[in-house]
Amino acid sequence: MNIRQINLLLWSDLIRKIKSYKLNSNYKTLRLWGYKFLKKFTSSPMLDSEIILSIVLGCDRSDILAFPEKPVSNINSQKFKDLISLRKNGMPIHYMLGNKEFYSIKFIVSSDTLIPRPETEVLVDTVLSLFSEQEKINILELGTGCGAIALTLKKLRPSYTITATDKNKKTLNIAKKNADILGLNINFVMSDWFNKIKYQDYDVIISNPPYVEAREMESNRNLAYEPKIALYGGKDGLSEIKLIIKESFFYLKGGGCLIIEHGSSQASQVKQITIENNFIFCKTLQDLAKLDRGLLAKKPI
Repeated sequence: MNIRQINLLLWSDLIRKIKSYKLNSNYKTLRLWGYKFLKKFTSSPMLDSEIILSIVLGCDRSDILAFPEKPVSNINSQKFKDLISLRKNGMPIHYMLGNKEFYSIKFIVSSDTLIPRPETEVLVDTVLSLFSEQEKINILELGTGCGAIALTLKKLRPSYTITATDKNKKTLNIAKKNADILGLNINFVMSDWFNKIKYQDYDVIISNPPYVEAREMESNRNLAYEPKIALYGGKDGLSEIKLIIKESFFYLKGGGCLIIEHGSSQASQVKQITIENNFIFCKTLQDLAKLDRGLLAKKPI
């Protein structure tokens, strides 16, 4: 055997050893590995890494920081790496957790529901500012998703009578489960907007409808895992908003309020649509970031 052959054998053996080498996995090494893997893909790579590790291990995030040298099995290490890969590709962390807080209330979420956003809280704020705790008002929510808006209003204002709709049975079942967990009683109806709703005089119609336009749906990878039906509002993002505004006029009592969320660049268009449909007092609502986020409009008395 010549020197070249010996060197090739030695090199092959070294490569084999490197490939077979396994990282001595513990809380610290995996946490840092996840951070390095995600840092170019998410805005909070360390937090995401810690949350995902806590999901896999069934422990609190504080345990990961308190016991950095605690070993992790190969099976759990692989589960962690698989979830990190999904997060890198855009899967929302809250689908992994299975819950999301809204108005400081925890709601179950799944891939059948939109994840509640903090900016949507302005819709709840608006209702609470318009009506007192003692008033007995009748509210219709269109497209309830996990039930965050309707159930938050019911929890904070037990005197309100609330009907919440969704056209997806699985989605509605998640909302019902959240209602059961919170011990709240509202009326759930499976309906495509108004098609199963009887005409009556509602004090408030409230909705966070699909309003993402086609161009953003194609370009925003962070939306890929959430239900398209809850996001896509047609080519210009306004098709569902137009329908809701038009039909709401016939379901509101005189002086009743329509409160609807829209995209931050859609305020002037949505306001014009409500004016064209005979609403008055059309006021743009801003979220905590001071972005135009929704509209309050009233039906004439």
